[in-house]
This record gives sequence, C-alpha cells and structure tokens, in this order.
Amino acid sequence: RFAYDEKLPEIVKGDNVRLSQIITNLLGNAIKFTEHGYVEMSVRSKGVENNNHTIFVRIKDTGIGIPEDKLKYIFEGFSQAHSSRKFGGTGLGLAISKKLLDLMGSDIHVDSKPGYGSTFSFTLVLPESTLAEAASGTVKKDWSRDFEPLDIKILLVDDNEVNQIVATNFLKQWGVKTDKAYDGKEAIELIKSKSYQAVLMDLHMPEVNGYDASRLIRSMDDPYFRKVAIIALTASATTDVKEKVLEAGMNDYLSKPFQPDELYFKIKQYTDKVSHPSLVPHGSEHEIMIEDNVGSLASDSSKMNILDPEKFNEYTMGIREVKRETAEAFLRLTPQILNVIREAAVKGDGENVKQHVHKLKSSVSIFCNENFSETVASIEKEAAQAGEDSCNRKIFSMIDDVEKLMDEVSLYLKADN
Repeated sequence: RFAYDEKLPEIVKGDNVRLSQIITNLLGNAIKFTEHGYVEMSVRSKGVENNNHTIFVRIKDTGIGIPEDKLKYIFEGFSQAHSSRKFGGTGLGLAISKKLLDLMGSDIHVDSKPGYGSTFSFTLVLPESTLAEAASGTVKKDWSRDFEPLDIKILLVDDNEVNQIVATNFLKQWGVKTDKAYDGKEAIELIKSKSYQAVLMDLHMPEVNGYDASRLIRSMDDPYFRKVAIIALTASATTDVKEKVLEAGMNDYLSKPFQPDELYFKIKQYTDKVSHPSLVPHGSEHEIMIEDNVGSLASDSSKMNILDPEKFNEYTMGIREVKRETAEAFLRLTPQILNVIREAAVKGDGENVKQHVHKLKSSVSIFCNENFSETVASIEKEAAQAGEDSCNRKIFSMIDDVEKLMDEVSLYLKADN
C-alpha cells in the first residue's frame, strides 16, 4: 500500500541517495518480517513555512512485531530482534537508516507490539523545487564552495591506498594540507614534528596498529601529544570498538567509508573551528522527485548491479581524475586481497579471513550498494567459522561478487571516458 498527501509538492530538494537508502532499508525490513497482512508506506504533509515543507514518512507493517525489551537495541549494528535463520540478514539496515537520518538532521521512531506489527517513522524539512531546477542540476554539491575552508594540517594514517585517495581528495577540496602514513610506526615518526592539528588514524594496520600508535603518541612527553586530536577510522563501529578507541586515548571515531560532511564537521569540531556543527550544510542538497510508485525501492537486490554509480560519484566528488585514480587503485590492489581470503578460507584460518575481509570492506563500500556492504560485513563477523562448508560457500560467493564488482567498475571507467 502507498499513500501520498496531495498537499505536498511534486518535487523537493534533498539528498536522494540517503533518502532512497533509508526507504529501501525500512521497506525491506518490513517486507521480510511480514508474512500475512500488509506493508504500508505513507508520506504526509505536516505544514509548510517559507517554502519549506515538513514531511512525515511512515512505514507500517502487520508483521511479527518487536518485543519491548529489544526496541532499544534494534538500531545497533548486527542487532536483530529475531535471530532465527529464517529471516537472515545482518541487522545492519536499521542502524544504517538511523545514521543516515542523523546526518540529515532527523531521527527515526519506532512503535511495535509482538504479534501486531511495527511502525517506523521520521520527519524531514525540505524546500520545494521545480522540474526545471531539478533538470538543471543547479544544486549539485560543491565540496569546495559549500564548506568553509579549513586552514589546518592533518596526518592521515591508513594502509589502504583506496581510502587514502578518497580522503585526501576531500581534504584537498577543504584546503587541508595532508601528510600520509601507511602504518602506526610511520605515523609515530611523522607526528614528532608537532605540525598537525589532527590525526585520522586507521585501527587495523601492519607493524603498529592504530590502538598502539595512539597509546604511544599519548605517552610522549610534550603536552602537544596529549592534546592533538586523534580520530579513529574504523569499518566496524561496534560498542566494543568504540570503548577500545577511547581507552587507547583517541578522541572520537568515524565509520568507513565515511560520509564526507560527517568527516568535515568532525575535523572542525576537534580542531576548535566550530562549537556546535550542523550536519546538514547549506547548499548540500540533491534534487529528488517523490513519485507515486515506490515498488522499485523494495526490489530484490539480486537483480541490481553491485556497483552504485551515484555513491561512487559522491565519494569522488564527480571529478573524473579522482574517479579514475580511486578505481585504478581498487582494481590493482583487490585481487591480491581476494587471493589471501580464498587461501585462508580453504585452510580454515578464520583470523586471516577476518583481517583481510575487514581491509576489503572499507574500499568495496566506496563502490557498491548498501546491500552488498552488509553482505561483506556479515562475512567478517562469521569469519571464525572459515573452513566449514557453509561459511566457505558464503566467502567464495562474496569473492565472486567482488570480482563482478571489479568488472562493473572497469566498464564504468570505460563509459566515463
């Protein structure tokens, strides 16, 4: 079922990539847990002021519902109210939706009763637009113009070249000078210059990992080393990881692949450039058109391409040279990682599988749709079972899909010439 309020305009300005993913996740979740009855999506007007429309979105189902004691956990990564194999999935969809809504200046609400179903809802304030404005692309995000320049120097520590290329190019657009280190040992040597206002620190690296590097930095004599901001970069922002990040002396963390505006404001926050940043900067909207037919948003992910061109374009700022540099590094480095994962799975070396799937996850997620990102994340979580037939089938299937993704990236590059 779908209900659309006729009081709402046909076109509004907003982040179409994030909104599509939120609705896909919520509809997919509702359909998965509803065997009888219906799933209903409604879009209602809550009023308009100065051409800004307050839009209330609700997704209601008559599914199995969620126990009250589980409600506070369902927005955490890898959490599910129902852990039966029957439903499958990783439990990441709701966590992703909540995070995306946070970045859009909203929040998600849930009302549920076991046996009767669940209702998820959120509210957005979006300005009205026109078809001509949408077609002209006049509100395309400009990462250098729409964000205040940052006159600072940062140390970027990450052993993944794809991640380094993406992050460095965003930082360059914001006027940030960047030095790069490929492991914690190199970072410790570079930071002795005391020339950085912040450190972006990957956690899983060879030689010296991010945790140990941060502890060593904090233990140095000069007050600078105790005060310089250290922001962790992690592809696994679980509660346990968050606690370990703080225990190691880091100030905060960012999930990889990061949302560019989140990276920007996190840096500003910890380099004392702003007190209370808004996560929805002026001029950052994309055009979206709300249509009566939302069936395509709930389509089977197996029928979709693994590559998400809009997402890749977002992470590379739409700059052809950046896209090519990022893609070529991905295509060059990924086969070796896949070979290690394949061999480790055959040998039943779960720790090695986990380590390299984790490394793969952050770079793959720059290119692929969110459903495949969840698949890779679930493989990392189950890596301890490597060597068992059921687990290895999933690992080999993931490897096949990554190779398909590489083919799609290659074709995308050729078409983009």
